[in-house]
Formats: sequence, C-alpha cells, structure tokens
Amino acid sequence: PGVKHATPFLQFPAIYQKQGQAIPMNGVDPGEFFALTPDYEVSKGAVEALKNDRTGIVLGSIPAKRYHLKVGDRLVLQSQVPRKDGTNAWAFDIVGTFDVPAQPNGANAAIANFDYLNEARLADRDTSLVYIALADSPAHAPEVAKAIDAGFANSTYETRTQSEGDMFASQLQRIADIDLI
Repeated sequence: PGVKHATPFLQFPAIYQKQGQAIPMNGVDPGEFFALTPDYEVSKGAVEALKNDRTGIVLGSIPAKRYHLKVGDRLVLQSQVPRKDGTNAWAFDIVGTFDVPAQPNGANAAIANFDYLNEARLADRDTSLVYIALADSPAHAPEVAKAIDAGFANSTYETRTQSEGDMFASQLQRIADIDLI
C-alpha cells in the first residue's frame, strides 16, 4: 500500500563490438520504469514495443548517435554477466531510443526487459540488488519505506529503503572511503 510505481533494476556492464565502447544494460519493468522517470524522453510507442518484445531494447541517444544505431537494428552486447547458455553475448532488437535532456550524459545506457535478462542469466535469477519505488505522495514516503523494510525484516533478503538522494550520498561516501584506503 502507498506505492504508485515500482520496478526491479538490474544493471549489467556491457560493451558494443570492442573494449572502450561501453553501453550499460539496465533491466527493468518497462511500463513502470518509464512512469518512474518522467525526465526520460521516450515515445509511448517505444515503451509499448519494449513491453511486447522480450528481446527489445530502448537505446540511449548517446550510443545510438555514436555507433549509428537506429530502430530496427540488431544490437549485440558483450557482458561479464554470463548467460545460462554459456555465452556472454546478449542480443536485442532496438525498438526505440530515449534522451534525458536534464542530464548531459543521462542517455548513455540501454533499457531492456528485466524478465529477459533475469531468465537468461546464469546466476542470481529472481533477484535484484535495487528496486525503485515511487510512493503515491511525498507525505507517505517515510511510512511506505518503513513498511517495505518491515516486510523484509529478518529475512534472507532484508531491505534498506532510502531516498534517491540518500542512495547517491551513500555511494559517494563509499567512493571517498575507497580513495582514503
């Protein structure tokens, strides 16, 4: 109760054709993810196509321009995350592109179906390190976060719900700690 939208969020490092050509793959529930990220500019048609094509991908405008890729192209990415078929090649059909005007480098990844990545990966199926949730109102966010964490307390998969800003601050602190070490 109190959650308006939610999606798992997998991020796999990947390269296109050769080293130095990184295109991270993000596995999400397409409808939920794009409802959660109104700053992403993507056509409704591309979101619908991604929902209906398990091997579809919506590619960021930056790699699309850099590598001259367009809707209808086949995109094969190599990842350190192995597939259960023994390969590291992840093949997709580009069904759309997105941009993030508020973030100069925000459109540098590829958005894929969580279900496709989840079912094809060799390990850690049916898990996600991050879930993104949007409370139905900012006033309810603290109680929604507490309810989520309470629901997973003392489980194998305890959660630590935090705001996006807190998450970024925590990640920056870890980087600073690594630099100190």
